[in-house]
Amino acid sequence: MQAQKLAEAEELKVELRRVDESLVSIREEYIDYVKRVDDLLDLFVNGDIRDAEQIANVTEKLEEGFNQRLERFCSRPRKLIGNHCQLLEKERERQ
Repeated sequence: MQAQKLAEAEELKVELRRVDESLVSIREEYIDYVKRVDDLLDLFVNGDIRDAEQIANVTEKLEEGFNQRLERFCSRPRKLIGNHCQLLEKERERQ
């Protein structure tokens, strides 16, 4: 029983590490997203790109990509929380 608890705790640690890595990755992606949009707007303001629709389309694609990544991440913590709750329920049942 103790070995099972240790295995479950290790599994939870691994999942938490993955969540942490995902958060770092999302932060980096967001910084990149903001920089790319800022660069596009600078090009437009400076007259290097005159087509506002082109800027809007590229910006929208960047936003969609980032939002999809964020949505994928947001589904992970629910699983993690669910796993944690299951572990707590099992512990209560044992007591």
